[in-house]
Amino acid sequence: MTERMACIEVPALPLQCLLRRQPDWRGAGVPVVVVAEDKPQAKIRDVNEAARRMRVLPGMRYAAGLSLAPGLRADTVDDAEVEEAVAGIARGLLRFSPRIAPSRDEPGVFWLDARGLGRVFAGVRRWAEAIVAWLRAEGWVASVVVGFDRSATSAIARGRRGALVLRDEDEERQRLAEVALERLPIAAALRDNLLRLGLETVGQLQALSPDALRRRFGPEALALHRALAGERPEPVQAWLEVPPIEAERDFEPPLTRTAPIVFVVRQLLPPLLEAIAARHENVALLHLTLQLEKRRARKRQATRRLETTVQPATPTRDEALLVDLVRLRLEGMEPGAPIERLELTLTGSPEDPQQAPLWHAARKRDLDAANRAIARVRAQLGASAVCVVRPRDGHLPEARFAFEPVEALPEPRPAAEHQPVLVRRLLPRPIPLPASSQRDRDGWQVRGLAYGPVMRDVGPFVVAGGWWRREVHRAYHFAEMRRGDLLWVYWDETRRGWFLQGCVE
Repeated sequence: MTERMACIEVPALPLQCLLRRQPDWRGAGVPVVVVAEDKPQAKIRDVNEAARRMRVLPGMRYAAGLSLAPGLRADTVDDAEVEEAVAGIARGLLRFSPRIAPSRDEPGVFWLDARGLGRVFAGVRRWAEAIVAWLRAEGWVASVVVGFDRSATSAIARGRRGALVLRDEDEERQRLAEVALERLPIAAALRDNLLRLGLETVGQLQALSPDALRRRFGPEALALHRALAGERPEPVQAWLEVPPIEAERDFEPPLTRTAPIVFVVRQLLPPLLEAIAARHENVALLHLTLQLEKRRARKRQATRRLETTVQPATPTRDEALLVDLVRLRLEGMEPGAPIERLELTLTGSPEDPQQAPLWHAARKRDLDAANRAIARVRAQLGASAVCVVRPRDGHLPEARFAFEPVEALPEPRPAAEHQPVLVRRLLPRPIPLPASSQRDRDGWQVRGLAYGPVMRDVGPFVVAGGWWRREVHRAYHFAEMRRGDLLWVYWDETRRGWFLQGCVE
């Protein structure tokens, strides 16, 4: 018989972190969700049982969930808060088993090696109940399932509370077949497609042919089928908490300027770089925390702690480069009060095991130099100083893109042949246009005499919605001017006027 293991699931760990932060939302019947960002169209990451009963599911948009549950409460949870909770739970679980494997993809899921622990705790059931009792005392809602397969125990643990000890592998397969698919952490699109076909449980999914699943739903469905069938067994590895690489320095008397901190960082860095090199890592992030004098900070109504992060273009152990980035970051910083203490923390990134190529193709542009320049700009002006435009889902044109910070430039991929394309350029803010009725636009001077009148009008293309904030009703047109310009304009039904949204080049 396969050796036993236990799956400990702290369901929806980010949601539980949110409820610990917002205890007033713990009331029965209050729907609560965790969203990816604080926006109406943000995706829902985790839901509580009250929200699930109202058919609010992970993967939905917050606006869609709000239409199903009018009293829906939502907030974001930082990754650092979740990682801290995972580390705290893992440290506590070490008292119950020497081998712990936290899930890399699902925060809140842990596997424990159960071999031989039944004798220590007078039975496997008492061992599992002791784990549940400890988690409950720490304020976590959790379930423990002792079984034989990693994927099976993880699936069975979802949607239940307390401890469950499976007698044999037959009982494990039977209980696994009864698990609802909507409880599993699968992509929302795949989940919805399976539900449309009437596949609601794991047993119904396992009854299908793997090849048919791959042809119909792609490799993701095939991987799910294989994982639930136990085709990828993995042993439980020992978990080892990696202590942070950090240093600190107190200042007496307190510093009134940030310039001397650069010299202190230069003194603290060498032993920290030796420690991170011993882990076969490079510095990916350098975090600085400045503790300000309490009395002065309160008098000037300034914050007690100033925190900033320096990120090199690529993970490195180059001391001179890191000190230079710290200098650029601190140059324009005004502490607002004397600095009593400096805390320095390094976040590592594993070294690239691949050997560098022996020959490099000749390039006209040095990509590494460009990335170093971006890192310097980011260090001096902040992470949002260098951004790239990313498309995103949105109802209105101005909501269909977002600016995201750039960490490194990708390799250029020029097309083999240049294909001219039309580019639609959006203005930062729509410009009100001269008055004209929506129907009669003959000879309309949209941009004055220099552009000439409108020669051809293509439209309307109606965009309506925005009910979660304010009602929006726009009729978009492409207006070709006599001079040859192609303008993108719209009639705003709410404000009863024309606006210039952009142009096409």
